[in-house]
Amino acid sequence: MAAIQNEKDRKREEIQQLEKLNQDGLEKLQLLKEQMAAIQKDMVAANRDDTQAEKIMAAWGAYENGLERMRQEEYTAAVESFTKVIEVHPGPDNYLWRAKAYRKAGDAKRALDDLDLVVKLDPRVAEAYFMRGQILRAGGEKKEGLNEIRKAASMGHGKAKLWLKAKGR
Repeated sequence: MAAIQNEKDRKREEIQQLEKLNQDGLEKLQLLKEQMAAIQKDMVAANRDDTQAEKIMAAWGAYENGLERMRQEEYTAAVESFTKVIEVHPGPDNYLWRAKAYRKAGDAKRALDDLDLVVKLDPRVAEAYFMRGQILRAGGEKKEGLNEIRKAASMGHGKAKLWLKAKGR
């Protein structure tokens, strides 16, 4: 009987892990869709103005560099790259990436400032609420952080839902 229960528990855990991977993938796809829409808009502008085209291409290079710096765990360099992107395209996705870099670099204040801008520019970005919640909780603001995580979960953010479930909230 115990072996059957252990097998059920193992299967349940595997299903939860697959659900998390699926949700993470869906969130990444949504972010990519938004980024592609921004790129299309920039490309239309680039076709009208050579100067704008140069700025867009430089920003695209900085964006790719920022992602690579994140992968290499060079967070200060990633912040610099995403700042260059923001100078050309101050969209919520770029502030979100810079907030991630600030957070990884240990600068919670600047990460929160960028996350505030993300929410101001697009209040539908659930990842911003989840990150704010994590940062606030880590800084001792447990109640405020929990409220942010709950907001992200209510918006369908998979990691926030899993976090709340794991914490029994």
